[in-house]
Amino acid sequence: MAAKPISIDLQAIWRKYIWPYRSFYLLGGFLILGLIILFGTPLGLYLRDIEQLRQDIQAFGPWGAVIYVAVFLLASLLGLPGSAFMLLAMLLYGSWEGAALTYFAAWLSAMATFYWAKLLGGKNAPEAKGWLKKYVEKVEQRPYWSLIVIRTFMQLSPFVGYSLAFSQMKPKDYILGNALALLVPISYMALAYAIFEAGYFS
Repeated sequence: MAAKPISIDLQAIWRKYIWPYRSFYLLGGFLILGLIILFGTPLGLYLRDIEQLRQDIQAFGPWGAVIYVAVFLLASLLGLPGSAFMLLAMLLYGSWEGAALTYFAAWLSAMATFYWAKLLGGKNAPEAKGWLKKYVEKVEQRPYWSLIVIRTFMQLSPFVGYSLAFSQMKPKDYILGNALALLVPISYMALAYAIFEAGYFS
């Protein structure tokens, strides 16, 4: 007796497993691309040469800050961690000036990742269930406090914006909440760097 051929419904697979989660696949692709650029290209090698980068940035004068913000935004869209770029800013500009510049860049980045995720399909995301539903409901009920807690532990991670884009959080609450919440991780990271730079642990 001949075995029945295996039938694969590609359209069903597409509708059930691919299309509803297209944003996550795209974001994962951006993350992989960012890592390839950082560790496998001449551009990545240049970005990891801090001393040369400091000299080049200083040569640009005020435009150096503009370049930093632009690179920070691009890196966030690629899924790269913002904390690494804050460290870079403090190495280039000093602890507090670098922290202030990072605060502005991180706030813009939070807006960019939030609306970019919505553009990719956040409004059409499947309804949250289980523990995720409770988490989303808590964010919606207490947006500012929830963002402070999230940013305290996840710091400048671009995935905060990507995740909350799939919730029912109001854009106004997200914008103002991040303006407040980002002060927490940036302040304690800047303080830690300033103490280290002053040689208190030497």
